[in-house]
Amino acid sequence: MKKIVCLIAVLAIAVTGLFAGGAKQSSSGSFTIGYASKSSTTPFWVQLNASIQAAAREAGVTVRELGPAKENDAAGQISVIEDFFIQDVDALIVAPCDDVGVGPVVKRFMDAGKPVIAIDNGVTGVPITATVSTNNIVSAGAAAKYIADKLGANAKVVTVDGIVAQGTGKDRKEGFVNALKTANASATVVNSIAADWVDDTALRGIEDLLNGNVNFNAVFAAWDGGALAAYQALKQAGRTDIMVVGHDAYEAACDLMIAADPIFKASVAQNPVNMGRLAVQTTVDALNGRTVQRTVDSGYEMVTGDNAKAYKDTNYR
Repeated sequence: MKKIVCLIAVLAIAVTGLFAGGAKQSSSGSFTIGYASKSSTTPFWVQLNASIQAAAREAGVTVRELGPAKENDAAGQISVIEDFFIQDVDALIVAPCDDVGVGPVVKRFMDAGKPVIAIDNGVTGVPITATVSTNNIVSAGAAAKYIADKLGANAKVVTVDGIVAQGTGKDRKEGFVNALKTANASATVVNSIAADWVDDTALRGIEDLLNGNVNFNAVFAAWDGGALAAYQALKQAGRTDIMVVGHDAYEAACDLMIAADPIFKASVAQNPVNMGRLAVQTTVDALNGRTVQRTVDSGYEMVTGDNAKAYKDTNYR
């Protein structure tokens, strides 16, 4: 009889262990999250990626980070996401290179009941768990208002665009153009450079406009890589009469503003540290079955010569 009781007890322990090992634990420490980034080299993404890893350590989760070699490599990113699905990660954080193109593979995660959190821009055509981003329409609008306030009805602006078929690039272009018209109906966008987030393309585009004697007195670039490229072209041409306003507030841009450079006047900061922290927090909440907001605004800040030093001291250490 004792042998039978002992055998039953051993079987009970084994069965309990089997179910415990196969089930997801409620502790966030059991979670592994795949993070498909856009870039590991540009200053904005270096800050954001570091923030995600810091937030993951604080939350006790593991984040596996992979990204394509180039920020506009949509096919490379789709391959990364497919690999995460095969690895059976518990959730996905993705900064879409192409908000439409990633849709089908992202849908596989959602169909499998795994949370998907988009960061920086959303996913088009697939309902996902949440999007954590700057309101790019509003932030680019702040840049337009800054230029209109400085130049008034005389503002003749060239936009250096990202990928305008993609969420972030589209929103920043439309947000800027519409806000410029609202701020001053006589201010105009005289030309646009389809740079697709490529710094060298931005540089050549501004050089071509200068060589073609196009009349403009301001440049808005959808990212600071493009803004710094435009700055380089204008500086080499001695055109201190043309102002540059960027987006992302790179450290090099802050340095120019701190030095009161006559060309580089302002940049809109997205707060990548806050964006990364909120992305991890939202993902962990979703994994633990908590209700999350579908849209999480990480905020923005207008950086000029007045506050560039304070912004740099806080965000670049």
